[in-house]
Amino acid sequence: HYEGPNKKEKPRLSDRIEIADKWIARGHPAALVLRIVGVNEATYYYRKKYPPKERVYKGGRKAPGYSLTKNKKPISDEQIKEWLLELIAGEENMYGYRKLTICLRRQYGLIINKKKVYRLCKELDILAPQRRLHIKHPRRIALNLGNRYKVWLYYGRKPVLLPNVCYRRL
Repeated sequence: HYEGPNKKEKPRLSDRIEIADKWIARGHPAALVLRIVGVNEATYYYRKKYPPKERVYKGGRKAPGYSLTKNKKPISDEQIKEWLLELIAGEENMYGYRKLTICLRRQYGLIINKKKVYRLCKELDILAPQRRLHIKHPRRIALNLGNRYKVWLYYGRKPVLLPNVCYRRL
């Protein structure tokens, strides 16, 4: 078996089959070579008989270009983009795409998904940059094994005793 410096760097199956092909062509026993390379015999012969086809990404489903209201009336994406810009210009200027979705549903009676609103906001370039969560002190739990109903929770350097908490539930 392949054991390099990092096990995650194991060659792909197609590469291992190529290596096995070279050694088998030189006259070495196939079963031994396949065991060393780490390929099952059935897999090897199946791949020889039916070589894998190259996968071609054809793209996802095309966006329909409209959404429906609760009355089943179609509204174009351009109109929804105008409504989004109006909402951003008004009181909802700090809203993200999820709250904008709720506003579109309530104010305009649209049946619309938050993912579609996200896509439209991305096209309009009105998405705010994401804030990163900075944790100042990681919480550490020290288990008091002498008394299993007392658990110490550390916030930075200051320990806090959590009474009546069984450590098995944490």
